[in-house]
Amino acid sequence: MFHIGFVTCEVFIAMSDKALRLTKAAKRSARQHIQHLAAANTKSSRYIKSVSWVIEMIALGCSDVAIGIGLIIITTGLKVYAMWPLLFYGGVFIAARWLILLMCPLLLQLTVPIVIIINALLVGFVVVVDAAISALDIVMTGLNDVIGVINDLDRVFTGHKLTDFSFPLVKWIKIPQITYSEFSNTIKALPPTCTKFDTMPKIMLFFMRYGLHDYTCPTVRFLWPAPTFYGILEALLSWTYYGDAMPNPSKAGANCVGSQSITVYDSICASMGIGYLFTEFFFPSIVVFIVAFAIGTGVIRLLRASLYTLYLATEVGLGVAVLFLDIVTF
Repeated sequence: MFHIGFVTCEVFIAMSDKALRLTKAAKRSARQHIQHLAAANTKSSRYIKSVSWVIEMIALGCSDVAIGIGLIIITTGLKVYAMWPLLFYGGVFIAARWLILLMCPLLLQLTVPIVIIINALLVGFVVVVDAAISALDIVMTGLNDVIGVINDLDRVFTGHKLTDFSFPLVKWIKIPQITYSEFSNTIKALPPTCTKFDTMPKIMLFFMRYGLHDYTCPTVRFLWPAPTFYGILEALLSWTYYGDAMPNPSKAGANCVGSQSITVYDSICASMGIGYLFTEFFFPSIVVFIVAFAIGTGVIRLLRASLYTLYLATEVGLGVAVLFLDIVTF
């Protein structure tokens, strides 16, 4: 038993001594390797040039941004002719929308006189337009008679008509008058409906769907037999149409019939919110364009410097990691 313990101790001591010698050899080899890398490293000059380039780009980018801030003020002053109408008319449209919705209860109380006035204006408009059409028809009829005489003379002398052309007559217009119930129902429906169109994204989405529904929804529905492609296209284009493109006529809103749920009140409220497009879309777009034009070069320089700095840091970090692994594994 004592002999086994003694042998075990000798083996352990021998292994420890060998491990110590291997550790010293590894450290000596690692030191030599580091010295060799330090002597043979040809990247130092490149790193110096890279760092100087980064510093130069940062300096140029900061100067471009500083100059661009002043240029923003100057450009904004020069572009004010295109900016103030957007704010002014947008504010006027928003105020008018707010005032109309605020006056809806009063308009309901004045339904009878308002409808009488509107119908009187419609009748006057129809009378004026029809009078103009009648005068135009008299002129066209006279011209057609002249053409007819010329054709008759040409038929007598040459045996054929000169032309078959004739001026078409314009039909009278007909504009139906509104009723008291139509006016009151519209006024009652405006406040709850217009709450859905009180921001620019909602109004733009409505108009985009209104214009794209008849094109995108049938396209998606056409791919229903191919579930994979249908799912992909439905995920990409579902926001451009109403309802569901799934070909299931028995389900409400399916088979591209979701547009049937749009009412005339939706169109009225979306049109009344046109001021939000001026103040929340067109005006900010001009401002963003001015800012991007003024400081775009400086921002691009700073972005390039940042990306290249990240690249250098990654390269150096990987080099250090490889060197560490070389040291540990020696």
